[in-house]
Formats: sequence, structure tokens, C-alpha cells
Amino acid sequence: MSTMYHYITIDDETATHVILEHFLKNYPELQSAGQYSDPVTALKQINSNDLDLLFLDIDMPVLNGFELIDQLEKKPLIIMITAHAQRYALNGYQYLEKGVIDFIEKPVDQERLGKAIQRFFKYKEELSENKSLDFFLVESSNATIQVQKKDKWVSIESKNITCISVSGNYVFFNTVDGEHYSKYCSLEDAMNSLPADLFIQVNRQQVVNSIQIQSYNKDTINLGKDQLGNETLIPISVRRRQEVIEQIETIKKRLGIK
Repeated sequence: MSTMYHYITIDDETATHVILEHFLKNYPELQSAGQYSDPVTALKQINSNDLDLLFLDIDMPVLNGFELIDQLEKKPLIIMITAHAQRYALNGYQYLEKGVIDFIEKPVDQERLGKAIQRFFKYKEELSENKSLDFFLVESSNATIQVQKKDKWVSIESKNITCISVSGNYVFFNTVDGEHYSKYCSLEDAMNSLPADLFIQVNRQQVVNSIQIQSYNKDTINLGKDQLGNETLIPISVRRRQEVIEQIETIKKRLGIK
């Protein structure tokens, strides 16, 4: 007897529920536990039941998909569905360790959905064999580095670093909580202390954390808003442009994001 997995769909658009219901009939191992247009109601359902999988929209009123994930008490695997995959894909990297395994662009394509479901089956199989889930870059992002805060040495996690810059003999580390740290070393030495797959040197003096990238174009990487509400924009040097774009695209490919 095959294992049954329970899922729910959360989307404020009826069409998405209809499409998913139609395509998911091809997977007898998947059993629907409900369809929700209201994310607040869905959140209560998730936290009250043992679910295996969420099909989760991002753009919803009151509570968007990322905000819902932040409030989860239980941790099902999640396939995100959005009409703006390019806008959200890199922003979604920081949610990989919270269970996000794929992003699908609307309108949902049957073949693309099938690939996401196979990825879900693969992860569940690993769990059943008592293997730890190998979410993309999670091990790397949990690595720490010793840095200075004023006159004290502290450890910070790689995943919380947004960008690194060099000035003179010091390297400066900016983190998601708006803190700033330093270390007396070269930029090369700092990068050698960090996960190579996670950090991308975008110009001569700056390095960015790939999972903190909000959006990008051929000239600039946007790391989102700082504590004052200003956009943090990092220029991509012309000399490094092709290499940087290729690195970002490689990360997206490994995640299955188009």
C-alpha cells in the first residue's frame, strides 16, 4: 500500500484551486485536506493538523505567503505558486530552510507541477529513510564566522550576512538585523571563511549573500530595504557582470526556478 500524503491549497484565486485539483487527480498518493482562499483561516488549519504539503500563493490579502510561513508552528513542505516568479524567487531563498522546495509560476503548467511534486516525493523519501533534508544551501547558510563588534569577538551565521565590503585592511559585514561587524583581513580571506556557494563577489570591493538577493538586473543587485527603509543597491562591475549573472542563474537552476 502506497503512503498517503495530505495537502491543502491556499490561494485567493478560484482558478488556481480548480487547476490544481484537476492536475492532482493524477497523483493518488496525494489527498486533499482542503482548499482555502483566506490565508488566516488556512494558518489555523495548518497549525492544528499534521499536513505534508502546502500549495501556497504569495500575493494574498491580509497575510501573504511569506508572512504565513513565518507564523507556521508546524513545518510541512511548501510549493509556492505566484504570478511573479522572477520577482519573488531570490527573495524566497531565505525560506528554503523553512520548508519551501519549489516555485511555480501561474498559470500552473501540468508538466512543471509534475516536476515539483516529484521533488516533494523525493524529500519525503529521504525523511522516511531518516536522512536529513538537503534543502538548498542550508548547511552552508548555518556556518558561522568570527567577527568583531566594537572591542568584542562574536560569531555570526552566514545566512544572516547581507553583504561584505572591504576598506583598507578591514572587511565589514552587514547583517539582516542592521548590525555592522568588522574583521582585520583581506576580502579574499573573508570569502575563504564563508561558504563558497553562498557568496558572490559582484565588484572589486563588495560581496553579496545570494539568499538575501531580492532582485537584480545586469547592473545592480537589490538586497531589499535597510532599517531606514532605503533600498540597498549593490553595483555589478562590468568586468564581473557575466560571471555574477551566471552564478545567480546557477542558483536558480539548482532550485528549479525558471
